Amino acid sequence: MADTSQQLVTELHEIHTFLREVHSKEQWSNHPVKVTAISFAKGVAYGMGIIAAAAIVAPFVLWFLRSVAWPPLISTIVTDVIHQMEQASPLAQPAAGGR
Repeated sequence: MADTSQQLVTELHEIHTFLREVHSKEQWSNHPVKVTAISFAKGVAYGMGIIAAAAIVAPFVLWFLRSVAWPPLISTIVTDVIHQMEQASPLAQPAAGGR
């Protein structure tokens, strides 16, 4: 019986030590300075990622924009919009009185 109670005390002591370590590590992981430093590092990495993506994507977008013939495309769209606006305008429709 004494051996069993001694083993129980030893195991309880080990559990207590383990829980103290967990608590101290948990306290450190929520430390304001550490959280601030990690948030700052994440922000810097995010900003650098955006800059890198823009540096890679921008040349392709500019190349595409230079290769497309915009005037015919834009003029077709503007002409379609003007025709639709003329059809929908009450001034373009003949008057009911026959004038």
